[in-house]
Amino acid sequence: MKSITGVFKQEDADFRQYFVTFVPVIVLILITIFFQAVSQGRLLSGKNINALLNSMFSIVLGAAGVSFLMAQGNLDFSLGGIVGLTAVLSGYAAQLNPFLAIAAGIAAGALCGCVNGIIHSKFGVSSIITTLSTAYIFRGIQCTLITSGSVGLPASMMKLENTALKVVLIAIFLVGGAILYTRTRFGKYCKAIGSREEASFQSGIRISKMKIGCFILTGSIAGLVGFFYLVRAASASANTGAGFEFDVLLALLLGGMPISGGAGARFRSVLLGSLIMAILSNGMILWGLDSVLQQFIRGIIFLVSVSISFDRRNVTVIE
Repeated sequence: MKSITGVFKQEDADFRQYFVTFVPVIVLILITIFFQAVSQGRLLSGKNINALLNSMFSIVLGAAGVSFLMAQGNLDFSLGGIVGLTAVLSGYAAQLNPFLAIAAGIAAGALCGCVNGIIHSKFGVSSIITTLSTAYIFRGIQCTLITSGSVGLPASMMKLENTALKVVLIAIFLVGGAILYTRTRFGKYCKAIGSREEASFQSGIRISKMKIGCFILTGSIAGLVGFFYLVRAASASANTGAGFEFDVLLALLLGGMPISGGAGARFRSVLLGSLIMAILSNGMILWGLDSVLQQFIRGIIFLVSVSISFDRRNVTVIE
């Protein structure tokens, strides 16, 4: 006969699996219906679709990278700092040669990710402490580099702000990320590390190499996002990228990604969570809510999402 404790653990696991599988889809449908109603049909109007796409675009890219980190049980709170710093560096590179801008952003992002990965894996500092610390460092460098308030973008590069390019990139990241996540050793090893790091090490998985690789991947994608932040605003300032890391993390949690990673991590969380975040953010604006109330609502949703998705059986992974 099963013990009472065993029954409760099984029920908790079943509920968490239900949450990951069904709740994100239900939430997406409900908030779409709700905001479509309160906005008097403007949410899904032709004029607003482009706004939804712009809101979803950067989150899809960022979440695609962070999903591999979260599968390992790691978090990256420096993502906004990397986006801001790479946007500034891309702006300066564009003034020298427009073709260097995107390469400079991705390369700088990869370097920032490498720093995070080395500190975390080689020196044994938790990913939370590591990335919270480097977030301030990256943001400080960003502010230091901006001497005139902002860095502009050559007018010739404004043509990159177009819907077709964003749709193509979203498709590439979703399809490519799903294949990498489910069909390759890289993705499977990430989930194995998140499930049981010690067992993964004993199985021959090179833990440090995998962790550094994931941070570099995430940083590179953040660099690409930083470049498109620059393109969209036509400039980069000290506030560029602020809060981006929390939007990405909240999107993944709303999409059903367990914050402690492991075998329960699913790449579909990237798509579902990005859609939910885009509709939630845009819907609150159309509803007429002020920015303070929007932040309050995001905070409540974040707290509830973490509480539900957190798997205490894997707590040692993120301590």
